[in-house]
Amino acid sequence: MAPHSARHSFISTLQAQGVEVGLVAKLAGHKSAVVTLSHYTHAMRGGEDAVEALDRAYGGAAR
Repeated sequence: MAPHSARHSFISTLQAQGVEVGLVAKLAGHKSAVVTLSHYTHAMRGGEDAVEALDRAYGGAAR
């Protein structure tokens, strides 16, 4: 996975799990939560299916 893809996945996953956007912005190194929201929120639309697919792919293996 390319570094940019890993970063995008990290931030999007935190948002999908309900982590407060200010904290996500801080972890991402963004100066403002507005940057985080404007660049990464689009990944959240319809993201439930993607999260479920990831859970099936990775979550089921640990059970």
